[in-house]
Amino acid sequence: MIAGSGPRSPGGQAGGFHPDDEVVLDDDPTRDFEWLCRRPLHHRPFPRVGIEAEYVKRRVDGVAVFDALVAVTGITDDGEVEILGFDAGDSEDLSFWMRLLFVLRLRGLHGVKRVLAFSEHEGLAEAVEANFPDAELARAREFPGD
Repeated sequence: MIAGSGPRSPGGQAGGFHPDDEVVLDDDPTRDFEWLCRRPLHHRPFPRVGIEAEYVKRRVDGVAVFDALVAVTGITDDGEVEILGFDAGDSEDLSFWMRLLFVLRLRGLHGVKRVLAFSEHEGLAEAVEANFPDAELARAREFPGD
């Protein structure tokens, strides 16, 4: 498990990172990944949320299949960026997006005003409206750092 020394550290009550926290990663990165995908998100609002999906190819019983890997980041009003979670699925449809955003909301994601997506995603607009009715969906024109 990830452990920290500050009050907002992964081991603390609020569940978030803080730049002053000492973060120690476990020898098992799978547990760190699982914690990151399950940690509470109620410690502060994230008015901007970024969603990026990439397809990766893998073999199942000798057949090549593609899975969508999705990373979700949150940006605070102060410009701090946190990884909010990851998900994977065999398709990016309405049910995939509904589940992903519903779980983020259940974990405490709040204050969302804009969701930035780097690609067109079928069903994402409907899922954003259902889970964060005050948020707008915007298409990002370029990747951060480009």
